[in-house]
This record gives sequence, C-alpha cells and structure tokens, in this order.
Amino acid sequence: MSKIKMKNFQITLDGDKEAHNKVRFSVKMLDSYSRIVNNIHHLVRSIDGVSVDLRLNYTTENIDTLNNVLASFDYDVRKSINVSPHIVWQYSDNLDVLSDKIRCLENSSLEQGYCILNQKCKARCISCYVENYNQYVINHNLDVYKCTAREFDMSHCVGHIETNGYFIPNSLFQKYIDTPSPFNNQLCLDCEYLPTCLNVTSCIYCCPVKTGYRIFRAHNP
Repeated sequence: MSKIKMKNFQITLDGDKEAHNKVRFSVKMLDSYSRIVNNIHHLVRSIDGVSVDLRLNYTTENIDTLNNVLASFDYDVRKSINVSPHIVWQYSDNLDVLSDKIRCLENSSLEQGYCILNQKCKARCISCYVENYNQYVINHNLDVYKCTAREFDMSHCVGHIETNGYFIPNSLFQKYIDTPSPFNNQLCLDCEYLPTCLNVTSCIYCCPVKTGYRIFRAHNP
C-alpha cells in the first residue's frame, strides 16, 4: 500500500469488543474486533501520513459502548484516526434522540487525542455508492440491485441479466437513473453549495433533516 501511495482508509467497528463481536463474527473468527484494532495499529505505524476514518456504526443498543472503543488504541496512533460515528440506517428515526450522546463522544475523542471531521463537512451532502450510475449488485440468480443495505427481493430489484448477457432494466431502474438536474430546481439554485454539488438524492437541503448539529433548510439557514 505504501508503494501505490494508498494513505486514506475507512474502517468500521460496531461498538466495543463485546458489542462488535456479537454482530461481526464467523466460525473461524469469533473476535474480529481485536483483529481490526490490531490492523489499524499496524497501518498507522507502517504508512507515513496515513489517515484512518474510524467509522463507528451505532444503534440504540450499542451507543453506550462507543466510549470503550476509544480506549482500544494506543496514544501514538490516535492523531491519525478520525472518529466518525454513523447511525445504522434502520435506526435513523432515533438520530435526534441520540445526538447528545454523539456530541459527548466526539468531545471525548478530541480530549483523548483523536481527530474529528470538520462538522460543516459532515453536514454536507455525502454521495452514496448507490448514486453511481455504473454501480450494481448482481445476485446469484442474475437479478440486479443498486443497494446492498436492502432486502434482495423483487421490490428492490432494478432488472435482470438474461442468459445472453444482456441487462434488462425494469421501471424501478428509471427511478434511480432519472434524477432531475439541480439547475432546474430553485432550491438548488439558491444553495451556496451548488458549485460543488454531488447531486445526490439524499441532499439535506432538498430533504431537510436534523443532522445532530443544526437543521438545514434552503430558505431558513
């Protein structure tokens, strides 16, 4: 990785050791938490100028274990780790309820020598891989999907690959592809971020949500 100058990584944990290992395990590896933590130490100590985004996937069940994660890393590697908590999408209705705990986690992270991504950047629209036109997931039966975080059933299927290799899209495919231009949307035209817009369907200006820091609305900043 040093030879190809790969210096930026996103690595995920799902809570502290006990919480993480309940959901991230295999028959051959019951303690994936320790393996991941050890690998992060190795990365930081092996690559000059490395930056690790430590994505902490949190839920109402594991959020109180996140502070324990901070104690898992030696002090010399913490300056290269960006602590980045993300709510698991199935629990997104609890985002506002849990926001105070996340603020406390971030403050504690800074006090203990970690980095936190700029809050303005965190509140920006972030493109999901699903937004990429050329990104698809092909199931074992050749059904085609866009998202890996949804059930692989016909309600989320965007088409099928025939035995001759041709992709046959369905009506749901058009829902993903036909995104109106931001230049035809007055909300977008009024937005200060338009020059660098990622034109994502999850835009927090067109779809106002509480980010945990402030409420973004195009006409009421």
